[in-house]
Amino acid sequence: MKKRIDLIMLSGGILIIVGLLVFGILGKMTIIPAAILLVGLGLFCFIIIANFEAVRRVLKGRSLKYGVNAVIITLFMIGILVFINLLAIRHHHRWDLTHARRFSLSDKTVKVLKSLDRDVLISAFFKGEERKLADLLSQYSYRSPKVKYRFIDPDKEPGLTRRYGVTSYGTVVVECGEKEEKLDQATESELTNAILKVSRKGKKVIYFLTGHGERDIESTDPQGYNKAKKSIEAENYEVKTLLLAREKEIPDDCAVLVVAGPQKQFFADEAKTIAEYLKKGGKAFFMLDPPPALGLEDFMGDWGLRIGKDIVLDASGVGRLFGAGPAMPLVNNYGRHAITKGFNLMTFFPEVRSVTPEEKPGPGLEVTSL
Repeated sequence: MKKRIDLIMLSGGILIIVGLLVFGILGKMTIIPAAILLVGLGLFCFIIIANFEAVRRVLKGRSLKYGVNAVIITLFMIGILVFINLLAIRHHHRWDLTHARRFSLSDKTVKVLKSLDRDVLISAFFKGEERKLADLLSQYSYRSPKVKYRFIDPDKEPGLTRRYGVTSYGTVVVECGEKEEKLDQATESELTNAILKVSRKGKKVIYFLTGHGERDIESTDPQGYNKAKKSIEAENYEVKTLLLAREKEIPDDCAVLVVAGPQKQFFADEAKTIAEYLKKGGKAFFMLDPPPALGLEDFMGDWGLRIGKDIVLDASGVGRLFGAGPAMPLVNNYGRHAITKGFNLMTFFPEVRSVTPEEKPGPGLEVTSL
């Protein structure tokens, strides 16, 4: 009989410990840890009620003090274990010690994941779990609790496969709300861009100014910007052209106005329109070629910038190591700014002119050299 009582008490104690551990892992009291704890406590209550006289004698005996001490120590140890487990679950961290940083995401991906405010589900349609993709998706899920992923076998779940319109193995579907994006190749770059597309509300528009001899975003010539356009569109932006002489104003949906190498001066009304756009907080990116191209010196001067009538030459000779002449300066040191933060790649600037901040830019203007 005593052995049976001891066994029931031991089972009750184990269930209470398991219940506390499950609660620690989940971080909240759900039905599973609650049920385990209730069963464990129920077993203890059953033993006390069924053996009330024996319990009463123990409470009056000398051994009570030692028993209470043992119980307190046991509960204290359980509490420490639960606390350590909670700490490990809620404040864990990964370190990538591989030589090629195989398990590290790019800074861009990490930034996108941290900014997510909506749930994203990634469904990978494979015959079995693809190890390399599983490792990549686990990093996404680790970086953001908003990202969930699953592997679906098209042969075992044909209904779900038809629902997503998947016709081949290896397809990955990224969805957020009612938006879906299908990928044939689930590289990090493709996944991150797909997450941007489905999670971003609306689409930002980049306008390229035309009408002054600017670079053509449709041209595939060496001087054309077709590749730049496609790269921008791959980042989930919409690219349009803007002829101010006809439109008369910059659209409200303009995220950035790009002025790429104008060869003619702005009309007075155009310059005024762009200035008003900038004063309202608009963003613009000016790329000005060296002489004889126009530098918009007067216009840029109003914004605290002095555009040199020159061409920058690199006299150090470092560029020759990379097959570049003196007219293609090499830069590897950058200013302190959000644009260049964490940027540690060397860049070449073929045929550029100097841009210098004015000593006194003017009221309300702050000029930073990148």
